Amino acid sequence: TLSCDKYHFKPSLRQDMEGADLIISHAGAGSIMEGMELCTAANKSCGRQKKKLVVVTNAALMHGHQSELADALEARGHLYVVRDPRELLQEDTLRRIEAFDQVPFEGGDGGKDF
Repeated sequence: TLSCDKYHFKPSLRQDMEGADLIISHAGAGSIMEGMELCTAANKSCGRQKKKLVVVTNAALMHGHQSELADALEARGHLYVVRDPRELLQEDTLRRIEAFDQVPFEGGDGGKDF
């Protein structure tokens, strides 16, 4: 079952993100880091993959800088990237997200270059 909430402004989304099994976010650095932190903590506490992070990049924003970070973290398995929000309406995308096995984010880049 899919349940969605929307609002124009909310001072913090943390409570909503903590209660969600699937976090869909824009690909801003702060949102990505908070989402990965929450997913890692939730999945460690229950011993299984309970929470996943999907980010939607905006290629038109500041020369596509969101894609660089999102692509690097997706390559490491920490999140799933969607390039166009309309992809979220496609059944094959939803199946890929469901099958996605998110790797916990432990911080740092493990000595790997982006």
